[in-house]
Amino acid sequence: MCINTDNLTKAGKILLPILIFIWLLPFLIVLVLGISFWIIEYPFKQQLFECPLPAETILLDKMTDGGNIDGGSSDRQDFIAIILIKSELSQEELQDYYAEQLEDALGPKRLNPFYNPPSGVLLDVSPALSPDYRPEYSIVDFHFQFMEREEDTTNLYYVSIFS
Repeated sequence: MCINTDNLTKAGKILLPILIFIWLLPFLIVLVLGISFWIIEYPFKQQLFECPLPAETILLDKMTDGGNIDGGSSDRQDFIAIILIKSELSQEELQDYYAEQLEDALGPKRLNPFYNPPSGVLLDVSPALSPDYRPEYSIVDFHFQFMEREEDTTNLYYVSIFS
């Protein structure tokens, strides 16, 4: 579609580009926010997803999300990455293992459980007792379809990082 600007007044020729820009602005905002979300979210989740698994452990499922996960009223974006694993290690051993592995990537201050986001990353290792996982710092349930088929939840754990 081509607009013939020959019949437009001088004010119309000035107003037309402004109106087109205003019409396109919501699309540009969504595009920029989507790209910026992906630029931040992708490296964050990869820290957990690419972390080597401990011995006697298999990865069953993984999930990531972003948004207002902790229920706060800030305008800050929250990110969470979660893996579902089956391991012969205890919950404490897994907590220590992932704290050590992720400390190299994130730095010691960023994995301190008493260090508050937005400047820190919280690590949580919890037994996987149901398909719905809600970390203690979240108002959101994360549903794992894999767990719907699993009858024996022995040695199943959710490992999550949150920022």
